[in-house]
Amino acid sequence: MRVLLLALAGCGYRFTGTSSLADQGIRRVAIPVFTNATAEPRIEQPFTESLIREFTRARGVRVTTVAEADATVEGAVKSVDVATVTLERTGLAQEYRVTVYLDVKLRRARDGQLLWHDANVRWHKEYQAPQDPLINEDRKRDAIQKVAEELGRELYFRISGGF
Repeated sequence: MRVLLLALAGCGYRFTGTSSLADQGIRRVAIPVFTNATAEPRIEQPFTESLIREFTRARGVRVTTVAEADATVEGAVKSVDVATVTLERTGLAQEYRVTVYLDVKLRRARDGQLLWHDANVRWHKEYQAPQDPLINEDRKRDAIQKVAEELGRELYFRISGGF
């Protein structure tokens, strides 16, 4: 058992539930719009909205303005990559993978202390590649939306249980 615990600790795993946002005195959280360091217009919007939605669904923490918050979630969409996953026999793309990279922090309002930080948040989703470029762009946007929804849930759990 001791070996398993040491192995888990060495791999970055930690047991959640030992402390929470409420245990840290955080009852109100601000989530300003993430910054966008990519060439994708408005890519920060679905990620911000998804995280707000997840915190709003949770009990015990209220989403509020920066002025009223006990802590602020600061986020940046660092990059978005689209890669071909599979090719048809003709050499045309059949499936793509969109991968989004974020930098997310939770900072206490009263003293600016960094409570939680992950500079390398990464999530991806595959989508089918139609030959029509307009439909392809729509599917890429849909995949980014799904990434944002899944990542919003994941980030909520990481942030709220990351103490």
